[in-house]
Amino acid sequence: NARDIVARSNYISGSLLNELNLRNADAVITPAVRHIHWTGFDKMDFLIMNGYKAAAQQVHDIHTAAQRVTIWERVKGMFSVKNP
Repeated sequence: NARDIVARSNYISGSLLNELNLRNADAVITPAVRHIHWTGFDKMDFLIMNGYKAAAQQVHDIHTAAQRVTIWERVKGMFSVKNP
């Protein structure tokens, strides 16, 4: 039905946008928690610790990216804008 088609279209466009954002990111923090269901609130300590470890592994990359990429460079890259 039409509602299912709209829902599926939204899901697909959201997935594609997410892929684009990940591809253009300077750093991506991905904790090893995919095996945990999103309702796994009883595993909060485990989730936080894995997020902390994943972020700690990316600190150098994040710092390096923050030093070299200005807002203007980011906008230019996103929209293919030429220097003013």
